[in-house]
Amino acid sequence: MMQFPDIGEFAKRLRVSDNDLRGAIRLLIDRQFLYRGDHGTAKAYDILTSSLAGPVFGDLFDWLGYRFHNRNDQNWIGLLPDDESDSGARVPLDHTILILMLGFIFNQSREYGRYGTVMTTYMDISNAYSDHLGIMTLQRTKLGAILFDLKRRGIVDFDADVANLEDAEIEIRPMLGTLLPVNLSERIQAYADKRRAKRNNKAALKVAPDQHVAPGEDTAGETIEAGNV
Repeated sequence: MMQFPDIGEFAKRLRVSDNDLRGAIRLLIDRQFLYRGDHGTAKAYDILTSSLAGPVFGDLFDWLGYRFHNRNDQNWIGLLPDDESDSGARVPLDHTILILMLGFIFNQSREYGRYGTVMTTYMDISNAYSDHLGIMTLQRTKLGAILFDLKRRGIVDFDADVANLEDAEIEIRPMLGTLLPVNLSERIQAYADKRRAKRNNKAALKVAPDQHVAPGEDTAGETIEAGNV
């Protein structure tokens, strides 16, 4: 059985308090990613990236079914579900689609910041929805709620006090790449095809009202698989 050091003794080795050590672990599990410099993350980031702590945290998160990533070169650390565990929580479709749209913007950018970040705007996101899915972007309130969740998780950053979301500059951070499937374009195209087929089916039913779909049947279910979202 895997043996972990006593929390009190381990905290003393790291020269931090028990509460700070536990708090750092809880914060990373809650947010999935921590970005150096974000408000309220400095102490946890330093604890989790300590050279003494690295192997222990790696074993701990592995035991919990996660892989611990330390990318100091890109200013972030994070947890990703073990590929073999297949036990990650289901993510709402709207969240997944927005992450994939941000992925397109990130991958197509030719201008990267110091730590591999990419700047984008509400208009860029709206254009991505239109170009790749042929649909309007989400309602501002829903899009804003998802972006605030991604900000909480450290995946994007923007000025939360800006009056209008359309005026905000949104920083996409490099850990987003770990959430994307390898075949990003194919996944998006398959989803767009399903949406198109569903719209065509609904149009056909309006033309031929005697044609019925069996209860519970969905001829083109709106689902899409992503990476480690």
